[in-house]
Amino acid sequence: MSIRKFFCKVPPAVEQNEEKKEQESIIVFEAAGKKQKPINRKRKQESEACSKTEVKRRKWSNIYVKYGFFLPVEEEMKAYPSAQCILCPAVYANPCLVPSKLLSHLKKQHSEHQFKPEAFFESKVAEYKKQIAAFESRMHISDEYTLASFEMARVLLLHKLPFTVLETSILACLKIAARLLHGGRAAIEKIEKIPLSDTTVSRRCQAMADDVEFQLISKLKNSPSFSLQIDETTDISSEAQLIAFCKFPDVENMKICEHYLFCKPVGINTTAEAIFSTVDDYFKSHEIDWANCKSVTTDGAASMVGKFKGVVQKILEVSPQCKAIHCMLHREALVAKKFEKCGTKKDKNKKDKMKKENNVFENLLKDVVHVVNGIRGRPKAHRMFEQLCVGMEASSVGLLYHTEIRWLSRGRVLGRVYELRKELYAYFVAKNDKEWSRLFSDYSWLLKLSYMADIFDKLNKVNLSLQGKHSDIFAITSNIVALKTRISLWIQKVDSSNFSDFPLLNEFVTECGSADGPLIGEASSLISKHLHVLRENLEIYFPNEMEKELKQNTWIVEPFSNCSTNDEALIDLKSDLLQKAAFPNMTYSEFWVKLLSVPEYEILSEKVITVLVRMPSTYLCESGFSSLSLVKKKKRNCLTNIDPVMRMALESEITPNYKLLVKNMQSQKSH
Repeated sequence: MSIRKFFCKVPPAVEQNEEKKEQESIIVFEAAGKKQKPINRKRKQESEACSKTEVKRRKWSNIYVKYGFFLPVEEEMKAYPSAQCILCPAVYANPCLVPSKLLSHLKKQHSEHQFKPEAFFESKVAEYKKQIAAFESRMHISDEYTLASFEMARVLLLHKLPFTVLETSILACLKIAARLLHGGRAAIEKIEKIPLSDTTVSRRCQAMADDVEFQLISKLKNSPSFSLQIDETTDISSEAQLIAFCKFPDVENMKICEHYLFCKPVGINTTAEAIFSTVDDYFKSHEIDWANCKSVTTDGAASMVGKFKGVVQKILEVSPQCKAIHCMLHREALVAKKFEKCGTKKDKNKKDKMKKENNVFENLLKDVVHVVNGIRGRPKAHRMFEQLCVGMEASSVGLLYHTEIRWLSRGRVLGRVYELRKELYAYFVAKNDKEWSRLFSDYSWLLKLSYMADIFDKLNKVNLSLQGKHSDIFAITSNIVALKTRISLWIQKVDSSNFSDFPLLNEFVTECGSADGPLIGEASSLISKHLHVLRENLEIYFPNEMEKELKQNTWIVEPFSNCSTNDEALIDLKSDLLQKAAFPNMTYSEFWVKLLSVPEYEILSEKVITVLVRMPSTYLCESGFSSLSLVKKKKRNCLTNIDPVMRMALESEITPNYKLLVKNMQSQKSH
């Protein structure tokens, strides 16, 4: 039996294996022409035995104080603590709490104190603890001040203000109010205890954003289905940002809700693959199931709706039941923007002919933009025109710039120019500009201008009806269907020279009388053709399939109507008197969310929810971009992690759990 086997109790099989390896290694060395050094088995056994010996642990004893060591506060709760020297920062670990070692430290490092009595060191320890207690009482604040810090930070973030505003402006205002209204210095001292520094507000923002995101993800993962709304933009620092919103049924609050999901940088290339990877990575990190994504709404850009490599196509690969929706706001804007029919190559000749007929209105818009830029683009001319409007007692003062990317800009600019047509005529006459003064005295041109102002004002109202939070797919589709019907009615009236549906045009015709009958007839023909183009473009961007789907799902809005159905669950629901009595007291979306918790109608309600969660437009993303421009502006362009700030700026329905946040937060003043 070998020595190692005796001391270490190595099993025979293991020993034989080790000896075999040693022999093989000796053979390898001899083959290489080298001699192997003999293995010192005794030293190896001793080192292994030492490594296996247990380290002796010691409990704290008060006798260590006479050697100049004390028990720190953070070590008091430990069974085997460390000790710290009262005369220097030296800390001895628990195994080193040997009186001889402690005495050696005192003699070598503090020889001048080695003969001092134990009372000297006890006084030093008491003095040190007194200083610590004074410092902690000075720095520690009650939970009420921390709670006030959290709630004030949330108000700041909701208004998209910089982190420094609370400390530099709000705190100063609070001090003034405290001094004048609440007893002077005592109230001011209380206000000064509220942590409001920029670093504190930044930490509060991150903590609240994490809590809100946790609540949101928990609700989202528990919902049977949800929809997405995604769009990307470029911020002030030229970084591509992808913003996403979600819509799902909130069973707890018994409603369908919309929430901000995330705002993440896409990277260098804003390709479909990069955009999808950003969304997919977020879903995987939070364990969100793609199968529950029932619809995705985009702005219709090529990277989003590409047939083979678009984001929508990639989403369909992981969620085949997902429905792609092209933003209705963008579609309506495209309809209003085009003065000719949107056709294919087969309709090219017809399209060219239609384009020539509608060039009248397109050229009129160019003239209006030229006039506006000529006056607004020159500060002196703008001031002169404003003074002229004041002198002529005009209802509005000044013109509005035309911005192509703003949906409502065209209608507002045309309306303002028509409203100030007399003032513009007087301005150009005063400047002796015969070309433009002749234009603003041209009856035919003004007639077309009044129609343009009217029709784009109506389109603006339709656009506004498509905007807003909590938009409903049925309400939005109904607005588009109503617009198609109204255009057909307008065409019939205009063909008979009845302009009652166009108030500005009708007013202008009434003011000028019927002396220019041929001009009115010509204008009626042009207006009728433009309305035909408008209706045809609506049919292209909003096909009849939308109306058919709306009619097929009418029972969702009116579940207790007399419409025929083959669904047994719906038949049972129609016969349920309790549900029928409860339906008038809530909206139909709330009604279907409530039925999710009723086992008999759970499958039917889940089917309905997949339709109700659809987001008809990217309005939330567009409003999110406006918030992004306020959050990350020129003076804050170095802000990198904008997701927490955007979450607290856009999320108003989910309230942070302040009690939990305050409990987990160390209460202390800002520093």
